[in-house]
This record gives sequence, structure tokens and C-alpha cells, in this order.
Amino acid sequence: MASMRPAAGLSKKNAEPFGKKKLGRNVDAFIAREDQINTALRNTKISDHIKARAVWEDKQGKRGMSSMRQRTEKQINEEIEMANRELLAIRVERIKAYYTKCYIEWERELNARGLALVRERD
Repeated sequence: MASMRPAAGLSKKNAEPFGKKKLGRNVDAFIAREDQINTALRNTKISDHIKARAVWEDKQGKRGMSSMRQRTEKQINEEIEMANRELLAIRVERIKAYYTKCYIEWERELNARGLALVRERD
């Protein structure tokens, strides 16, 4: 046991010491990690862009629906206002007809009693 030889014909000169790492491994790991980070950032950017577009589309849809609803409400209010005007005109016409009828009846009653209304001639 004078001298111990390395197993399988490896000499100490060619053998890597235990615990030492190959040069450049940390650089390779750093580059791989940077690639992962860049890929994740790119995916995040794409997702944010898609989200922004979806939010914009949603707002456009809501605006479209609200403007459509506003137009419909405006049209309904205009129709209600027009119907109220027509109803008012009909009521005024009926009241005039009623008062005219009452006046004619009153005049007939006075004539039946031998009384008359004084009227100015045109």
C-alpha cells in the first residue's frame, strides 16, 4: 500500500476536484433564468394588452347600449309629450262644445220664458 492509485486509470491531474463546478455554469443558469423572465414578461404584456382591449370592448358595448337606451327613452318621452298635447287639444275642444251646448240650452230656456239675451250685432 505504498501508493494509492485512482480508480479506472484516472490521474489526479485530469480529475476534477469534488465540489468545484464547471466554469460558465452560473452564466448558463443566468441566461436561462433571463430567458424565462423575458418570456414571462412578454406573456404578461400580451395578457395586459388583451385585457385592455376586452375592457375597451366592454365599455363600448355599454356605451352603445346606454346610448340606444337613451334614444329609446327620448323617443318614448317625445311620444308621451305629443299624446299629452293631443289629449289637451281634445279636452279643450270637448269643453268648448259642452259650453256652447249649455249656452244654447240656456238661451232656449230663456226664449221659452219670453226672455231674451241682448246681443250686439256685427
